[in-house]
Amino acid sequence: MVDIESYIFTRIYEAVTARYPEAQVLGDYIEELAKFPTVTVTEIGNATVRRMQDEEPVEHYVTVTYEINIYSNERLNKKGVNKDILNIIDGVMFPMKFTRGLTRRLPAIDHSRTVYRMYSRYTAVVDEGTANGDTVTFQMYRS
Repeated sequence: MVDIESYIFTRIYEAVTARYPEAQVLGDYIEELAKFPTVTVTEIGNATVRRMQDEEPVEHYVTVTYEINIYSNERLNKKGVNKDILNIIDGVMFPMKFTRGLTRRLPAIDHSRTVYRMYSRYTAVVDEGTANGDTVTFQMYRS
């Protein structure tokens, strides 16, 4: 399996916390929000690109999909904070050839009116990678 999840998470974590040091950035869903803003980054899809398969017993390309949830409770500007964080994440994902296919506002987990939640999905095609010593370099393509 082509696995770039920790790489994507680290890039988003570093970008968001550089601007919002108090932000909580997590690699999975959360049931209770204890800190704001909170960003969850979850790989929800990793599928082999069938038309690129050959007789070798390895995946050459996969389509990956990441789901991002952004929560804030800023008293006066929670929507603005979420949009700013979304722009930060776009700045990470777009140069890596990801496409944002969906962004929408959803009710917060607790259905309160004090927490503002935005949800986005990003998709790209990733190759199997090229090894350089202990590191692997992946090439990404727009899907």
